[in-house]
Amino acid sequence: MFIDINKIDEDGLSFERELDLSDLDDGSGQAISVVQVCIRGRVARNGRAADLKGRLDARVRLSCARCLDPFDVSVGGEFVLRLVAEEPGPRAVQESDANEDDTLFHAPEGRADLREIATEQIYLSLPMKPVCREDCKGLCPACGANRNVDECGCSREPEDPRLAPLRELQRRMSDG
Repeated sequence: MFIDINKIDEDGLSFERELDLSDLDDGSGQAISVVQVCIRGRVARNGRAADLKGRLDARVRLSCARCLDPFDVSVGGEFVLRLVAEEPGPRAVQESDANEDDTLFHAPEGRADLREIATEQIYLSLPMKPVCREDCKGLCPACGANRNVDECGCSREPEDPRLAPLRELQRRMSDG
């Protein structure tokens, strides 16, 4: 769905849409499985632009940064954007854009795509380090077993290779 800034009257425009965003990735080439997306809001005319106050509710499937298991997480929230009609061709950066850059959304030929707005809001809402749960034990660094499923029996003490000469000296002293 598109919001046409040029066709918004004085009363504004309200909307609510379920969207299919199945082609997202996390920036490293890994696909993000978007389970559900709902975007709603109100657009009001503001001179040559339009102000959008909206809310995005989405569920996405991510991989846990500790144990690599997939899990669903809710992302989104309320957002405010200024939709600015953009003429075809190169855009000249105006001085007023510098203060509002984080809330500006450029709409080519005055048409803002709700899919692009929702995609941007999802990316802004993704956790930096997604974990399936706060007490996730992660993977064993020695054998790779998922410590949430079962204990692998490997030593939990991290082996610091810089201390190897001291351990060897300690072993010799205790033997002799």
